Amino acid sequence: MMRWIVAVVAAASVACGGSNTSSQAFCDAWDVYTQQAQQGRGDADPSGDHPHEDGTQAGEHDHDVQVVLLANAPAELRDEVGLVVADQHRPHADAEPARQRIADYTSRNCR
Repeated sequence: MMRWIVAVVAAASVACGGSNTSSQAFCDAWDVYTQQAQQGRGDADPSGDHPHEDGTQAGEHDHDVQVVLLANAPAELRDEVGLVVADQHRPHADAEPARQRIADYTSRNCR
């Protein structure tokens, strides 16, 4: 269900082309991304032994959410968003500080 919501938000963002829409798409995608992390998808499980009910594996964030995050990241957060998304595939030492900078941004700029 969330996959379709994020896809619709992304499509609306592209169609409208406005920075407010892009900003809201980023905020919505970050919210979904953090919800997925709280559900355990942030814990890598490359063996695939522990699938989620929706068919994704632990450590696997929905690809659509990652695309929306990368496509709509504010200019000042592009590096951080790239690090956080890449961290899902190959752990990076700077990912946690990047997550915190994104969280700070979203707490100030997202509704």
